[in-house]
Amino acid sequence: MGIFAKCMKLLLQKYIAENIKEIKSELSIHLTELEITKVFRICKSLTYRSFYFKDEIVEYIEDEFPNIQTADKIFKLLISYSILIYRNSLGKLYFNYRENNLESTELDDMQFTLHKCVYSYFNPNQL
Repeated sequence: MGIFAKCMKLLLQKYIAENIKEIKSELSIHLTELEITKVFRICKSLTYRSFYFKDEIVEYIEDEFPNIQTADKIFKLLISYSILIYRNSLGKLYFNYRENNLESTELDDMQFTLHKCVYSYFNPNQL
């Protein structure tokens, strides 16, 4: 790996670390430190495949947050902060801030993935 590539990788790692710090700070408005830790455990669990359906993600959330209302709240937070982004059956990706008017039934048919910054936080060798 050349020096430019090493510098870029280092810069990206710093950028990712700062973004994760900011995400955790934003989540602290809604969640305790322990809940944020659980959310990041959920996110790490979602790094093993490219895309998941909503019900699959909700299962991961319910493993950490057995209360269904809390699990729903966590899912909505992941969407609202674009930690999870979604795509339709044609492969088009959507960020929440652009598509916040989707109906629940539409979400059930979509697949979800982690934002690349969050994914890279757990897989730094993939940069």
